Amino acid sequence: MSIRTLFMTTKGFLPGEKMADSTQQTSQAKQIKALEAQVAAFQQKEQTLLASVQKFQTLYERAPLGYQSLDAAGHFLEVNQTWLDTLGYERQEVVGRSFADFLTPASQERFRRQFPMFLADGQIKGVEFTMLRKDGTPLPVSFDGSISRDPAGQFQQTHCLFRELRPEEQVTGGVSGSRDGEILKNILDSLPHPFYVISAHDYTIRIANRAALKGAPLENLHCYTLTHHRQSPCMSQEHPCTLALVKKTGKPAIVEHIHFDAENNQRNMEVHGFPIYNPAGELIEMIEYSIDITKRKEAERKLAHLATHDVLTGLPNRALFNIRLELEMVHASRNKQKIAVMLLDLDRFKQVNDTLGHGVGDRLLQAVAGILQKQTRKSDTIARLGGDEFLVLLPEVDDGEAVEGVACNLLAALTRPIHLEDREVQIKASLGFALFPDDGKDGETLIRLADTAMYQAKASGGGIFRMYAEREGTEGHKTLVPLPPIP
Repeated sequence: MSIRTLFMTTKGFLPGEKMADSTQQTSQAKQIKALEAQVAAFQQKEQTLLASVQKFQTLYERAPLGYQSLDAAGHFLEVNQTWLDTLGYERQEVVGRSFADFLTPASQERFRRQFPMFLADGQIKGVEFTMLRKDGTPLPVSFDGSISRDPAGQFQQTHCLFRELRPEEQVTGGVSGSRDGEILKNILDSLPHPFYVISAHDYTIRIANRAALKGAPLENLHCYTLTHHRQSPCMSQEHPCTLALVKKTGKPAIVEHIHFDAENNQRNMEVHGFPIYNPAGELIEMIEYSIDITKRKEAERKLAHLATHDVLTGLPNRALFNIRLELEMVHASRNKQKIAVMLLDLDRFKQVNDTLGHGVGDRLLQAVAGILQKQTRKSDTIARLGGDEFLVLLPEVDDGEAVEGVACNLLAALTRPIHLEDREVQIKASLGFALFPDDGKDGETLIRLADTAMYQAKASGGGIFRMYAEREGTEGHKTLVPLPPIP
């Protein structure tokens, strides 16, 4: 029914009837036209409004950013289609559920801590969470948002937009979009040492600087994967887990680890861990930074080596020899075995130094060290006592005759010409030895008796050995039993 027909019907006229008053007809016709114009205008506005609503709905659903609205309890009131597409859910799977249901454990803790502050402050900017897609994969995102209130000032709902964080943004905890975030990123990346914030729940790295990542992506990265190139946390005594120690003690911890760099080279690291607690006093994260102490450890090893080894020959020195001698005496006493201590001195070594120079003399000592090592067992110890004197420790020997065989081999090897670069040197040596426990029961006595026997051999013309032995004579008197020279 048209507006005209409707109007005439309400006035008591039927279609086709003749109106009595032409003036009245003209007035009514104008009113009808005006009403028709108003209705047409209303219809046009309605169509425009519907088009705007549809356009807004499309923009809302297909916006480049995910949108969500929560109630005061943190439950979803609505989300847009971008939110659903990004995380892989259907709308009915989301609305009414808690936002925490879609977060990793570490982000759940952060949400519970920060949501009340959001409701009180009324806005957030650059707050990072790691959400979980429907397939279980993590999605680091950054949220900006505000809340709406009714005229009475009562909370109604939140309005938040999120965007996925790029890997380079994740090193600042998702706040790199702000000036504070850029400052934090610059500070962290300026640190020369690796710096991390690690989840106390699953060892994932939440924040890391450039020195730590070395180009590796941060997403779903665990500390043990990055630093140890392994798939599980370190639990051995050699590599105690820093986070495990912090959890156990509730205090900062310092440990030494072997880490691997991007080229898989080992580096000695001093690892510092500091706990981060939530307001409820629960450990949720740990700050960790590592200092490369590889050069320091190398220097310590060199110093330790220098303290126990001869610089020129690389052989153990008197201090290390004494330590090994004490250990071998304990072992021999327990197993009722014998030990031989030899002292060897090069004959006419001073003449080599005086005629050929100290450089040749040094090379000669190095060559002698090599000869002695080749002629003995791995279980034996060759040490340089000083100058041209060498000590030899022979554990687990049967008797003096067995030691004599070793002495003969050593002296015979040293009589062969020694080639030193462009010259050939020929020497000989004098050797003396004593047995444990036959001749002495402490290291100092054994070395002294071997030295006495060596000087007796040298006094006899050199190039031979003497064994210390006790002969019946005046009470308490000990003398040397000479042995035949080497053929």
